[in-house]
Amino acid sequence: MQGFPTELPLHGIGDVAAFALFSTAIQSRSAKLGDVHALAHMDPPPLGIAARLVGLNAEFNQNMLHREVSPFATEVEVRVIDWLGPLFGMRCGHFCSGSTLANLTALWRAREAGAQCVIASADAHISVAKAAHILGMPFRAVAVDVHGRLNRTQLGDVKEAAVVLTAGTTGRGVIDALEPVACRWVLIRPL
Repeated sequence: MQGFPTELPLHGIGDVAAFALFSTAIQSRSAKLGDVHALAHMDPPPLGIAARLVGLNAEFNQNMLHREVSPFATEVEVRVIDWLGPLFGMRCGHFCSGSTLANLTALWRAREAGAQCVIASADAHISVAKAAHILGMPFRAVAVDVHGRLNRTQLGDVKEAAVVLTAGTTGRGVIDALEPVACRWVLIRPL
């Protein structure tokens, strides 16, 4: 990493120099996901407005912990959830910073409502098994069928389970059959 010290410096180089150093490195050494020759995988090409909004959000440090420190962001979250919730048969919710935290949150809620274990396909995102482990819930990976979808014939008894269906696996982009499963808690995890 040219220009970056190999050891922790005792003195800083200042905001302007540090920004120039990082800006040059990021612009020259990052994957260009918006390039016409780039094929998106998990990270889609960024939109210019999204990058500007992330910067604006960072500038005002909209921490969603308390309404007092993020009054506008809190109002926006409520409004968007009011718009989207009914589309998924939900009355409430909140935004998460990514799939790992979203899976942990959803499975925590299922555990608090009585789910005893977590079941997902063997191709489900690794964060599903991690969340189950963090929550102290047994996790069972179910084999996939010839199409890469969760093999429903292998589900077994799901009455006390939180079943995770994946709408786009990380490795292959496969979508599990999203028809209801005969259990009380179903988490549909989008890519």
